[in-house]
Amino acid sequence: MSETKTAAGCAVADQRKFADFPASSPVAEKLASGKLGFDPDALRAKYAFERDKRIRPEGRDQYQDMTGNLDVFIDDPFVKQGLERDAVQRDVEVLIVGGGFGGLLGGAHLREAGVKDICIIEKGGDFGGTWYWNRYPGAQCDVESYLYLPLLEKLGYMPKEKYSFGPEILEHSLAIAKEYNLYDGALLETGVTDMSWDESIQRWVVKPIATMSSRPDLSPWPPAFWPSQNYLKLPALPTLRVMSSTPVAGILITPRVTHLAI
Repeated sequence: MSETKTAAGCAVADQRKFADFPASSPVAEKLASGKLGFDPDALRAKYAFERDKRIRPEGRDQYQDMTGNLDVFIDDPFVKQGLERDAVQRDVEVLIVGGGFGGLLGGAHLREAGVKDICIIEKGGDFGGTWYWNRYPGAQCDVESYLYLPLLEKLGYMPKEKYSFGPEILEHSLAIAKEYNLYDGALLETGVTDMSWDESIQRWVVKPIATMSSRPDLSPWPPAFWPSQNYLKLPALPTLRVMSSTPVAGILITPRVTHLAI
């Protein structure tokens, strides 16, 4: 698969067009039947065009770290502060970093495949990912719940709404973790500071740390691990500040609502 450059200067892989599929393939048969009612290549090109407008060459540098007076975004308001625990040093068959949908699905499918020794490291106090952290009133997913919520058939669950609200999505996430026994061996309220491959032992060495403690762990982890691709992002704007008792331009934080006031 070759690469081309977007208007923003970013390399993207060229994708095979639907029209290029062999005539005997199910895709070609669908196209020939005229029952699709749309041109899939044109639709893909439209999505690529809209995505290209949002791609920025500076990549992750367009965001800033949660340091200084922005470190309040790192704190977990849903757990008791000051977590302390003994350092963890152990080998596991599979390590998953992140307890959102990606981590939950990875753990669930591994359980179904017979893998028992799984450790999920999650920075939050529980599973759920985005829906653990975002609990502002009225938060709702704009994707139909029957498509968005994973493993509905496995759990025998029918969503309450066509577009689920945050609490229901979080509840379903926790139900997945319980159904597949993903709490067993999990390290909640724990972040990862470093991952490095040790060629001598053919294993990843991962350094997790309790998010509310300065006590580090040093653990050799398995050759297979499942990293999360998401992280908290704030735009790198020089005027972005957290509002305190002295009014300044920036962000006003209330218990459940965050307002941008740039």
